[in-house]
Amino acid sequence: MIENIKYLPRKTIIQLFNEVFDQLPEILADVAPDGWESSAYYPLFHFSPEEEGLKALLNELTKVQYRQRFGVLTHQDTHIVDFESLTKNFKFTYRPQPFDPEQELCSLFVDALSCMCHDGKFYHKDSDFFYEVNPPVVQKAAEIVARDKGIVTEKPYQLPFIPWEKRILIHEANLMPLMRHLFKALPATDFTWEYLDYEAFDFIEYCNTYQSGNQEQREPYYASKRDRELGITSIPNLDDYFKQVEKELPSDAVVAYSDTFGKWPEGFPPAKDHYLRWYKKFKRIQPD
Repeated sequence: MIENIKYLPRKTIIQLFNEVFDQLPEILADVAPDGWESSAYYPLFHFSPEEEGLKALLNELTKVQYRQRFGVLTHQDTHIVDFESLTKNFKFTYRPQPFDPEQELCSLFVDALSCMCHDGKFYHKDSDFFYEVNPPVVQKAAEIVARDKGIVTEKPYQLPFIPWEKRILIHEANLMPLMRHLFKALPATDFTWEYLDYEAFDFIEYCNTYQSGNQEQREPYYASKRDRELGITSIPNLDDYFKQVEKELPSDAVVAYSDTFGKWPEGFPPAKDHYLRWYKKFKRIQPD
């Protein structure tokens, strides 16, 4: 439904990071008052001794299994690894890796900015478009600013990355403090941020399809999960829909916005008239 979306210009992203990265010492004290290693963000980038041990054991298991199937051990009658023997003879020494709190914090701001676009979009008052971020562009912009400010001093001027095994934790980490700092920097740009309920636009589209009487495209509507279980269908109603979504808790990005500006962002709580206005704009500027 939402097709009038552009990417936030890189110069705007650089402008945001310039504002934020100038305050890294103060931000570190805010988000990690007991030190970076004691914070909830350090484990996103680093494996504990137990995790490193399991990784090393998995690597050894993988090599043994391969050797038994295709390598020098293929003469064995079974491909099943003697796991008890493997673990008994397994030796591992944990070696902590060096780290830079400011660099890792810069990297986390890339994720925080991307997360802000999950629940909303940036908006320019002179445009009928919403703007979201392109993650690779955000990453590069952060590295450019970190390089220019001397945060990253060695080529190829890359920021640390969260290992893929740890990416599952990004949904557990509290990125609201970082979002607050990004929102504080936002007035320095030409953009604002609005809450966007994508499902609201989908529901408006669904209501229009339902009311058109097109039986081939019309799916049955259930007012609740209980009604779906019982097979009770209803006529979709926008007023009921928006009354229901008003009861939902705000997302982390919405809370961070409210903490920063002392008010809810435009579009929250979702209001029928607001979304209908945007829906008409979308329909008007969509290509034929």
